[in-house]
Order: sequence, then C-alpha cells, then structure tokens
Amino acid sequence: MADNLNWQNSIEYSIRYKKLPPESYFYKLKSLDVGHSDQNILVVGCGDGKLANYFAKQGCRVTAVDISQDYIDEARLLAAKEGVEVDYQCMPAEEMPLDNHSYDVIFVHQALKHFQIPQFLIEAKRLIAPGGVLVNSEIRRLPRLDIVAKKSDEIVLRYNTRWEHYDFHGQVYAQPAWSQPLLFVKAMFFYDEQIHYNKDEWIGRLKASNYISGTLSKSKLVDFEDDMKSMLADIPNEDLDIRHRISVHIFQFK
Repeated sequence: MADNLNWQNSIEYSIRYKKLPPESYFYKLKSLDVGHSDQNILVVGCGDGKLANYFAKQGCRVTAVDISQDYIDEARLLAAKEGVEVDYQCMPAEEMPLDNHSYDVIFVHQALKHFQIPQFLIEAKRLIAPGGVLVNSEIRRLPRLDIVAKKSDEIVLRYNTRWEHYDFHGQVYAQPAWSQPLLFVKAMFFYDEQIHYNKDEWIGRLKASNYISGTLSKSKLVDFEDDMKSMLADIPNEDLDIRHRISVHIFQFK
C-alpha cells in the first residue's frame, strides 16, 4: 500500500456511515456489462464489504481482498448477516496469490489512491480473464458547488494539513495519467448526484475517512466532531443533500 494510515480507527465509522453508491451507478455499470450474474468479480481494497456483498446479491461470483485483516473480519460478519457468499481474503493489492486469468471484472472503488499502482497493474493484468475489464470508480464531494461540502473540507484541512483532496475542482479526465502505459479506456461516465445524510451521518461519514479517524488522536477526533457540529448548527435543516461527482472508468489492458 502507498500510505501509512491506521485502518483500525476508521472501521467503526466506515461500517456505520459509508454508503453504497446510488442505484443510478449500478444501473449505468450494468448497461456497460459490469455486474451481470454470470461474472467472476474481484473487488480490490474492499473495505467493509458493502460493495462486494452488493455484487454477490446480483448473482455474481465475488472474491474480495483488503490489506486490513480487521476490515476482512468485519466484511465476513456483514456477509453472513446479509446471507451472501463472498470469498474474503486478506492481502495487499500489489501481491494477490490468486489464480491467473480468473476474473471477468477487477473492481476498485475509492481505493486506488492507497495502492502502489504500477505493482497493482502487474497483478491485475495477470489475474484478469481474456476480454475482462478493470473498473476504477470514485465518488467525491464538490466543495466548489456545495457550501456544506466546502465548509466541511475547510475543517478537514484544519485537522489534517496533509490531506490531498481539498477543494476538488470536479474535473474528470477521459484517460487518467496513471492508466496510460498499460490500459485503454473501453468506456467511462461521470455525473453529479445529491447524496442524502442527516447531520450526524455526515459527521460520521467524514470521520470514516482514513485521513481523519486514521490519523487523528481520540481527543483531536472529539475536537473535529465539535467543530463540525458547530458549523452545521448554522444550517436550519437536519437533512443534508451533499452534491457529489461520481466517475467510473472501465479499462482493458493493451
């Protein structure tokens, strides 16, 4: 992995507050032949397992991996609770001892920034089946278009000056630079959607970020929550609809 974060601290908040992408996202994926019931899918950097479980519920055969054993343990518990079968395994994205050319889809959601990308792509190329695709997706709030997102980002930056995603401009590149040496874009899409939270859920969602709960001490985390509550107290509505930009690239290896 490419960074040094305390994953354990974020697990509780991730399980409680991180949401699946909206149904519109899965509809668009399926229209581009990703997520059909006859597919073998490998989810890399699966975290708490919500996305892997979703694909399993659609009838896909799913393997899901994460570098954190704690995340894998929680994902297995969630799968058992939801009554789905997913093969959860603890391993890094850069070294996955799985069978060659076994997966129709290799899926990465909100995790690529934590990988050593060149090494991951070598593994992905080995694991992907003939004609298979590598999918990378991101969902990011839009501080330049949403005032709550903007004020939230200002507080996040105050507590973690090393945070890299402040003031996201919203631009989505047709061919991301990291993908150019080995991949071509088979399809891509991006669009905006309002994602609903109440105030407590929104604070919890921010705390689920590894760049908050994965880096701050317990006392600093309490201070962060207090500052967020103070900022949100100026907003009369309890319910928040935060504007996000959803982007998906579907690649094939050259």
